[in-house]
Amino acid sequence: MKFLILIPAHNEEKVIGNSLKSIKNLDYSKDKFDVVVIADNCTDNTCGVVKNEGFSCFIKNDGEPKSKAYALKWFLGNFKELDKYNRIVILDADTLVDKNFLKIISNYENKILQSFVKPLFDKNSISSSLSGYSELLSQEISDKIKKIFNWSVVLRGTGMVFEVGIFKKYFPLLKTYIEDTELSILLIKDGYKITFVPESIVMDPKPTSFKYASKQRTRWLYGQFEILKYYWKDVFNIMFSSIGNFFFISSIIFKPKTLFYLLKFLLLVMVFFSRFPLRKLLMIILLILISTDICYYLFGIFVVEDKKHYLKTMIFAPVYIIIWVMSFIKSLIIRGKKWTRAR
Repeated sequence: MKFLILIPAHNEEKVIGNSLKSIKNLDYSKDKFDVVVIADNCTDNTCGVVKNEGFSCFIKNDGEPKSKAYALKWFLGNFKELDKYNRIVILDADTLVDKNFLKIISNYENKILQSFVKPLFDKNSISSSLSGYSELLSQEISDKIKKIFNWSVVLRGTGMVFEVGIFKKYFPLLKTYIEDTELSILLIKDGYKITFVPESIVMDPKPTSFKYASKQRTRWLYGQFEILKYYWKDVFNIMFSSIGNFFFISSIIFKPKTLFYLLKFLLLVMVFFSRFPLRKLLMIILLILISTDICYYLFGIFVVEDKKHYLKTMIFAPVYIIIWVMSFIKSLIIRGKKWTRAR
């Protein structure tokens, strides 16, 4: 099986060298994979770093970068040798790969795969730690449960693997700022399955400041607005097509768990202003939601390495809500006029 690893990059000279070095260390035959970096309107030395590491750099120089999806669509229209590959791997410019990444992936015949995205975060940064644990728990709990039941997971933007035919068919259709979520919906709508491969690991650094964490979530939130705008009918149909797809869509709609907190707050208000027996019913629902939340985060103790740091970080969980609120406000202001980056 031959792979093409694609890395869209915009001004990534500071991080892409480490990513490429990790790819060099892959325990996989070097003639069975190629690497191409798409330099998307770079004004720094990204291409120089790529060439120094011995890899190909495709230069896209058509103005302001719009998004990873646009860069990949441009590449698809300008690269004529896709058919000599079996699988396309999409990585972020700062993603590091485990040495067994391709070896494990090559054992799967599935058309669409999502690797385990291990968050790398700064323990001295509250925002970085909160972001990291949020992503870690989502995979260790939610995605692994989906795998047990053979349900699809949502693509995560990096560590994504596609059969070449899938890549050629679906990437030209992309039109939102969150290509991973949009792809997930398009694929599930057409009956494909997105298989979670937890033993295949890529490592993804988390933003180390509130500013960049907020920027990242601004892009996610605006992208979700776009998803609901363009695909609300598909989202509705998928959600009620099966129990697995119900949880698949739920993980998209409620990606910021802040929405769960808002729901619980509204239920609490309704409890105070409603009458019995409705008040009793609302209290039961509220207690179930709170208990589920507590169990979710308590279970996190069993899947994290540094339990002491995890418990300390959870004390600052309300900060995460503030980040999402800031991001929501920014998303309303920017309204997709500018592509926001997390670095």
